[in-house]
Amino acid sequence: MTRDEFNSSRFNANTWVLYEDELRYVIAIDFEEALFALTEEKAPVPAEEWRWVRCESVTVRPRLMVIK
Repeated sequence: MTRDEFNSSRFNANTWVLYEDELRYVIAIDFEEALFALTEEKAPVPAEEWRWVRCESVTVRPRLMVIK
């Protein structure tokens, strides 16, 4: 994801990204530095275990659409 894409994107509590070919949950975002804090699952994880990565290092997964 480029910095421009980061700046124009909307993120929510269900944001997942691909990082090093693995799906990771975005538990926090630093908007000023364009950083994502990643965890392996969507669950409470102590902040010292978060993996901070630059936006250029990830691909944001699109939202899934449920069709009835």
